[in-house]
Amino acid sequence: MSLGLRLTLLNGLVLLLTLSAFAAVAYAYQRQTLEDSLDVSLREQARTFTAGSELFQRFAGGSRVVVLASPRGLASPDVFIQITTTDGEIVGRTRNLEGATLPTEPPLLEEALRQGEIFARVEVDGHPLRMFVAPMLAGPGRFRDSGPIGLIQVARPLDPLYADIRSLQTTFISVGAVGVLASLILGWLLSWAALRPIHRLAATAHAIGEARDFGRRVPLSGKPHRDEVGRLGVEFNQMLEQLQAAYEQVEAALSAQRRFVADASHELRTPLTSIRGNVELLRRMAWIAHVDGDPEEQAQVLADLAAETERLSRLVGDLLLLDRADAGQHLLLVPLEVSSVIYDAFRAARFLREGVELRVDEVPRDTWVSGDGDRLKQLLLILLDNALKYTPDGGRVTIEAEKVFGLDPPGVFIRVRDTGPGIPRDEQGRIFERFYRVDRARGPGGAGLGLAIADWLIHEHQGRIEVDSEPGRGSTFSVWLPTIPPPAAVPVPSSVGTPVEEVRRPIPAGA
Repeated sequence: MSLGLRLTLLNGLVLLLTLSAFAAVAYAYQRQTLEDSLDVSLREQARTFTAGSELFQRFAGGSRVVVLASPRGLASPDVFIQITTTDGEIVGRTRNLEGATLPTEPPLLEEALRQGEIFARVEVDGHPLRMFVAPMLAGPGRFRDSGPIGLIQVARPLDPLYADIRSLQTTFISVGAVGVLASLILGWLLSWAALRPIHRLAATAHAIGEARDFGRRVPLSGKPHRDEVGRLGVEFNQMLEQLQAAYEQVEAALSAQRRFVADASHELRTPLTSIRGNVELLRRMAWIAHVDGDPEEQAQVLADLAAETERLSRLVGDLLLLDRADAGQHLLLVPLEVSSVIYDAFRAARFLREGVELRVDEVPRDTWVSGDGDRLKQLLLILLDNALKYTPDGGRVTIEAEKVFGLDPPGVFIRVRDTGPGIPRDEQGRIFERFYRVDRARGPGGAGLGLAIADWLIHEHQGRIEVDSEPGRGSTFSVWLPTIPPPAAVPVPSSVGTPVEEVRRPIPAGA
């Protein structure tokens, strides 16, 4: 059952219950009013008759004689009057009774004498009547206060009253039925109009699901927040935006995974092939060593084998580190003095490349950040290694730091500059992707994981990394880290006190 039909039926049920309650109250009230009006009419008929009749007592021959007026002369077709003595003897009655009599049972008459007047529902010849019974007193004279001398019974048929009540019933039922039917029709039209935006939303959602077009949105009116349906559309569009972002993220992850599998296979195949070839060569050389073994060739093979093994180890280590990042693991950050990390990274990078000048410029002292010393050093070594690797002989790589106070929170910039070939602007947005290399044919290169690791490390330190580069003008990688107040009673590392002049010297060729 659709929502619109349920709302329509619910609205009709509520209206039906409301009309039923109203009709029941109105019916009971109207019936009571008609019965009260009939009772008043019967009482007035009785008073009119007794007021216009000559009711008296007299003594005839020493005995008491009661003379009662006869109602036979009354000719109202729907009013029946009967006069009885207190003993129940009928004295007179109207002609319209036509031989019938009104009930004169002693209990009925006794109750009327006791209470002064009563109303009762009786039946005469199968017709229901409403009857009024009251005592009659004597007329003017000394016997005025001698007590009742008879009873008057006034009755009217109830059929006209029942006819009016049945007509009222029919009116209520007819009006109620028409009202409920009209309510159902109008409720269906209104629910259809009210739910039309939801139908559009459902159709749009179905179309989006069929086409997997998460960039599509539900059309909204000018003021979407004015009602619940508009807010539903807004929330649905926001959900689509999040779903689109998640879908794009999954697509990017799947693409990166496919690229990862292809690149990892390629990167791992090269050192493994070299290791396998060198091992096979060593086996052959072992067989012929007694004939013409060459110690220099054996040393070269072992050196190649060690180099490829080291390269393979680095690659596996980088993959494990990225796997740790994908698993959601985080670094343990502690207060750290920046200058000591910069000098340590500088000293470790001095022997990575010959023929390129490596220098350190001004580095602020007593600048503290929250970080992991080993991983922050690894981050700087990645940037220095890339700069040294792609800077031609005779070039220069510089590392420097600058404390900035105008930011919130304040921080420190660490910059690595080189005089290499630079990075095209259209490539700068992808250099932090895994296994991405700007030009695989240029220079020795690596596996393309260094900057991806650097990007994860800097985010773990709540910082950011940026690149500024133009082809032919070198590159500058800027790392920003938020600073913290110096911790109390923390000894300054010995490397912080290293004079700048000792570490700014160029690396001589062949060192």
